[in-house]
Amino acid sequence: MKSVAIIGAGQLGSRHLQALALYEDPLTIYLVDPVEASRNLSKERFSEVDQLHNKNIVEASNMENMPSIIDFAVIATTSTHRLLALEELLTRSEVKYLLLEKFLFPQEAEYSTALELISHYDVEVYVNCPRRLWPIYNKIKMDMSHDTNINLTVTGSNWNLASNAIHFIDLFAFITGESELCIQTDHLNSELLSNKRKGFIEFSGTLEGNTSNNNHFSLTSTIDSVSTLTVQFESDQHKYSLHEGNGQIKIYNLAKDEWFMEEFAVPKQSELTNLVFKELFETNYCNLVPYRESAKLHLSYLKSVNIFLNKNNKEGVIT
Repeated sequence: MKSVAIIGAGQLGSRHLQALALYEDPLTIYLVDPVEASRNLSKERFSEVDQLHNKNIVEASNMENMPSIIDFAVIATTSTHRLLALEELLTRSEVKYLLLEKFLFPQEAEYSTALELISHYDVEVYVNCPRRLWPIYNKIKMDMSHDTNINLTVTGSNWNLASNAIHFIDLFAFITGESELCIQTDHLNSELLSNKRKGFIEFSGTLEGNTSNNNHFSLTSTIDSVSTLTVQFESDQHKYSLHEGNGQIKIYNLAKDEWFMEEFAVPKQSELTNLVFKELFETNYCNLVPYRESAKLHLSYLKSVNIFLNKNNKEGVIT
């Protein structure tokens, strides 16, 4: 029987656990979180979808009794606790495949420390930016594979730009195939917004970035309007406008000079982790971003945010 560990049983951790209920084969799942209420929430959500009843959940408040070998692990703690969780997990158990939640780490030095741990313990690590798994974005990537001057524009109100920007930075890298980014914070609003988690930052305004091949992204979150999140891709050959909330995409037909509407599926995290787990063990590969590439994207973003914070005499970290 394969063994799985979920470190951090909060909102995201509970969705990972829920997805694993859909995995067909028997599993022993180690659910670790210091807060009993979080573990209970995760187990409750798991029971909502568990139809196979072939999973054994072992819950614990710490990692003291982890098994010597773990086939697949998810670290879904907050960013400030992730490096410690990674170090403790890898020193206690031999892990075959590891999935890290974003935002990876709040301090720049932690990225190289994490890489040293990953290399030393020889574990394959991916980062959970799940839009790479969405069929609609894989189609767009294929359609735009030979395009130039690709522009990604994301607009909406109050969509937590600070913590969610990395999802769209990763999507931009996925579509363009480029991970060397220059990111500008000149159009972010200098006043930080409140975050429900103490010590973590949030902001509004526009975050921009570009590559040496003239591909560009612009991510805007406003606070003075109520508008749904819109994701737009435009190049020399294609135009797309997506509303993820209702699963609709408008596609521009260049030959006919007109737009047409289609619907698309929006996968939930509670429907994805099991597929990642299955694909890794069947093919030794998954479509999520490997740690090295994601660390490069995270650091480009984090360094620009730190410059922005220093310039405005602010402090805080990204959740």
